[in-house]
Amino acid sequence: MLASVVLLYASCAKRRTSSPRTYGSRAPLAPIRRAIAADAGWVNTAGGPMGMPPLVAVTHSRLIAEQDFAPRLLACAELLLTNGADANCAWTNPKSPDPPQSALYGAAGRTHNAAMTTLLLAAGANPDDEESLYHSVETSDSTCMRLLLRAGARVTGTNALGRVLDFDRLDDLDFMLQHGGDPNERPWVHHAILRGRSMDHIRALVDAGADVRTVDADGVSLYRCAQAHGRPDVVAMLVAAGVEEPLSEEEQFVGACARGDEAAARGIAARIPDILTRLSAKQLQTMPELAAIGNLIGVRTMLALGWPLEVKSAWDATALNHAVFFGDAAITELLLAHGADWRARHAYRDNVMGTLSFASQDEVMDPPTPRDHVACARVLLAHGMPLPDGRQYTFSTDVTEFFDAQRGEAG
Repeated sequence: MLASVVLLYASCAKRRTSSPRTYGSRAPLAPIRRAIAADAGWVNTAGGPMGMPPLVAVTHSRLIAEQDFAPRLLACAELLLTNGADANCAWTNPKSPDPPQSALYGAAGRTHNAAMTTLLLAAGANPDDEESLYHSVETSDSTCMRLLLRAGARVTGTNALGRVLDFDRLDDLDFMLQHGGDPNERPWVHHAILRGRSMDHIRALVDAGADVRTVDADGVSLYRCAQAHGRPDVVAMLVAAGVEEPLSEEEQFVGACARGDEAAARGIAARIPDILTRLSAKQLQTMPELAAIGNLIGVRTMLALGWPLEVKSAWDATALNHAVFFGDAAITELLLAHGADWRARHAYRDNVMGTLSFASQDEVMDPPTPRDHVACARVLLAHGMPLPDGRQYTFSTDVTEFFDAQRGEAG
């Protein structure tokens, strides 16, 4: 009954209104009113094919992004809350059972709707639901994140600070640091480097009190991390702060490659011909890490020095998978030209075709360079990847159209 009532309400005659309250008294609310009249407890009863409480169904609906549907869904939520719906009700998604997804998560973390988020917070929704703040940053509009933080959402323990560093949004990082974000909760400056964030992001963390002498989970210092990822700007900041460490030949080699200093890297390789075999597994992962942040010159230098192509990092993915994920056609072309294998599998038990499928449809990621999955698809086909089976994979509209055109030409 739940799903049918909510969908009936949301799909009623498309009228526009200035506010949910104005629309709330009109006929489309009648099915909701009748359900409440028949059973006052219905407002907190899970039901329908998804087993959701009514308020969760309303706040999770992406129809709110449509101009005609937004006021109706807001009026629906207001009516439910007025009649006793629990502002903190939640739903366990069978596809992702832990943790439960709250009504607030639907508004702030899924649909990113400020009006719905405001309504729920005013009704007593707890901003500390373990999910809403983290996912609220996954949009270019930071309004919901700011609403949650102003309402007292706790930053520590949510990984939200790490999530905001996944995006190039310095103002959002500053706001989170000003509202309880702890730059020392985890080695967040290391994370910022791994995500290719700017020097301004690094300084924001340091100015907020980040310990420049900290080490990450692998015992790697910030100084060594900056060297390994080709960040002379960060190194200079650390040296100015009195943080400088002697580097081994292996560390010097990785750093030279990462910053694109091929002459220095070759000089070390000439002295130590087996330098690549002496690198640790962590050091070898630097190439896929650089591919993930668009460091073309670093990847090119590593390939010129004979770096192994199939090293994996993060989600057990090769540099090629990272490049395709972020739609970096230049690095994709470079890796394939050096013999990278598109069939190499990653942690999700698929190859680069699956990576292209997922990434081309993903609207959340914020790559360091403008993404172009069509260009990646073109490069992959040119280097031997077959046209994908349309029954197994789906792609974004532009990538699908490209593949369809290639099938037409082949036919």
